[in-house]
Amino acid sequence: HDIAIGISPTYRNNNFETGLNLLNKIYASNTATRDNFFLPSISGFTRFDNLFHIDYLSAKLNGTFSRFNNELPVDRSFAQNSLVQFTVANAFQYLPLTEVNSFDKLLSIEHQEYTTGIELTYKNKIALSFDWFTRNIYNDVFPLMNGGKLQLVNMANYINRGI
Repeated sequence: HDIAIGISPTYRNNNFETGLNLLNKIYASNTATRDNFFLPSISGFTRFDNLFHIDYLSAKLNGTFSRFNNELPVDRSFAQNSLVQFTVANAFQYLPLTEVNSFDKLLSIEHQEYTTGIELTYKNKIALSFDWFTRNIYNDVFPLMNGGKLQLVNMANYINRGI
């Protein structure tokens, strides 16, 4: 379950506008081992209109930091993952009957995301934008065969980056 509380002040002048968005999310789960009550999100932007004294040319700089949690959907089947216990020659023995025993006692998957960008527009018709992001993911959940049983385990931390 998610709950969010936020505030979004902005300031505008003749050729200048800036804004800030402050948000805190609360994540509670009946299957995860702990709830999170501090998941902040901060985003802001600054826009300059009539840039370099050129009418209708504007530039916008923006940035965001966000934390959020999620879990695997409980209606998703993991039976196909029991194929990993068979060699290719024995794959015909596969019967998709083994399912994950429980979603309990797992940590929720945690995300931290940083995004920054710039956008140039001319007469609100032509736009050029560039965005850069980094997402850190912690405690990701994967199925694991253990003693012939399929179980979910928090086992992965990784980073996604892109432009």
